[in-house]
Amino acid sequence: MNAEQFSSSIDLFCLPPDSERVLDADEEIFLIYTRLAGDGSSSSEPLGLGFVDSKSSEMTVSFNIEPPIPGLPEMTTSPARKSPGRDRKKQARARKSEPVFLSYVLEQDPSSLRSRKGDTGNVLWRASVRLCQLLLTEHHFPPAQPLLRRVSLETARVLELGAGIGLLACALGPLTGHYTVTDIEVLVPLLRKNVSRSALSPSRVTVTDFDWVALQNAPKSRRSTVFGVDGHGPFDLILCCDCIYNTELVPPLVEAINYAAPGSGTVVLVVAELREEDVLREFLSTWLESGSWEIWRLPERHLGVRTIAWAGWRKSSD
Repeated sequence: MNAEQFSSSIDLFCLPPDSERVLDADEEIFLIYTRLAGDGSSSSEPLGLGFVDSKSSEMTVSFNIEPPIPGLPEMTTSPARKSPGRDRKKQARARKSEPVFLSYVLEQDPSSLRSRKGDTGNVLWRASVRLCQLLLTEHHFPPAQPLLRRVSLETARVLELGAGIGLLACALGPLTGHYTVTDIEVLVPLLRKNVSRSALSPSRVTVTDFDWVALQNAPKSRRSTVFGVDGHGPFDLILCCDCIYNTELVPPLVEAINYAAPGSGTVVLVVAELREEDVLREFLSTWLESGSWEIWRLPERHLGVRTIAWAGWRKSSD
């Protein structure tokens, strides 16, 4: 079955027709990194860790969301284009809507990035910014096939795993029916502070801790004490953005995904910066083997060749 033949009972999510089904982790990772190596725009740059700014204690993240240009091709950076300024003027006149400017002020704790081993959630990472830009753009200027259908999102219950300082929660929380934003307990005060300063309604956004390792180690009868899915779900969408960086956390993360998405009505969207191949391979292999999951790789046009996005859901026969 290809993406064009795909039919989902999940009203919220729209699978792009040029998505590719993931059946084998080794093959998938080989394809991803082969494409990355062949991409001239990024092959000369080191992959790096992917944080935006590891020194500032406060930062402003701004999005200037441009409406689409009807009847005109996208801008190109080709040297053959002699008058980019003239083309921009034509495009500006063709716009039917005004651009949307959104800005979020977020606190960081860069000292903890250096002082607490393995604690990476105290600063903002590029993958979150890219995903935020994509979803905000599609929300304000919906394409023919947006990833998330706006009408369904307005009533959807969303869970974010490993939210860090909370950019996605601040930006997407007001667009959903209810947004549950989580991270480990030590990060919750910073996360709660950023959500609060964005003036988000507590009835719309819930901030709580969710420790995947504690969940994995807990007996099934006691797992609700680690994170009460029934109290916040059932979830229509689970977001997991840039949480794949440590092999030791792969099994707990997959366990958390399976726990929070027990049925076929939940879409899981996993986004990751391309760093170590082995960590991504282990995650994908573990996820594929953890149950009857159907997983698709989204087209690189959404987030660029340096960031991977997979969408998954349990098969309805589960």
